[in-house]
Amino acid sequence: MIIKKILEKWDIILDIAIIGSGMAGLAAARILKDAGHTITIFEALPGRGMDSHSIEFDGGIIDAPLRVMNPHLWKNTLSLAAHLGIKTFPVRTYMSCSWLFEDRTETWLTTSRSRIGNFPIINNRKGIQQYGWRLVKGMLQLKTAIHQFFKSKLCTRQISQN
Repeated sequence: MIIKKILEKWDIILDIAIIGSGMAGLAAARILKDAGHTITIFEALPGRGMDSHSIEFDGGIIDAPLRVMNPHLWKNTLSLAAHLGIKTFPVRTYMSCSWLFEDRTETWLTTSRSRIGNFPIINNRKGIQQYGWRLVKGMLQLKTAIHQFFKSKLCTRQISQN
């Protein structure tokens, strides 16, 4: 939206190249084309980009890889889908966390819901015991990085400019 407002303010028509036909590239192309600009999309793959594949399955079309979008966090994407007539449907999702090693992928946490009360539950405690320390270490590193950022001159400068 910021790009669209800037270009409308200049009141000029541009020839714009978009690199990549994934979700971001297609969204940018649509917004800029709607603003009246000429768009050319460049893609390294022979078809559409990585995040915009679809396959036919059981009489319908599904995304591959499947995308689950929280309606509170993905408002613009879901409104674009509605505008284009793309049907969406609600799903109940569970969580899984995996580590990608050089020779394998190992899932260390999965969740589901309890039969009684529909409460979220952890399915495999072994994984938490084995890999939980990495998660805690990562969260502590993130906390330290955020603290350092807010103490930095860069953050202070950005806040004072706003």
